[in-house]
Amino acid sequence: LGSMADSKKGRHFSPPSRRPAPEVVAEPEDEPGLSGDGIRRANGRIVRFPSKPFGMVLEPGTDPGGRQCTVVTCVRGHAALSRVEVGWRIASVGSKDVTQMRYVDVVAALWRADLPCDVQFE
Repeated sequence: LGSMADSKKGRHFSPPSRRPAPEVVAEPEDEPGLSGDGIRRANGRIVRFPSKPFGMVLEPGTDPGGRQCTVVTCVRGHAALSRVEVGWRIASVGSKDVTQMRYVDVVAALWRADLPCDVQFE
């Protein structure tokens, strides 16, 4: 769609700009799916997010220290387009291992991440 002009009011309308799509940059050797303990696993899938917001709702992990982040919802956007699944845990943000970090620190790392940002899931 190109620009359209409203001749009566002299306004020009342009289509919304398109954001670049996320891409899966590393596929696991094993397909993502349920592990033996019934928890969804991503098996190391890495998704490159070209812009923010990433489109994931996260919650703290269940370990006693509140470490790690688990995906609880994928809203419209990059996470949904790249097939991120509910139950996946974030393992790294950029080149930083976040598996032993507290939830608030993982979320802060996601906010501070340079773009494009590679996020690895487990």
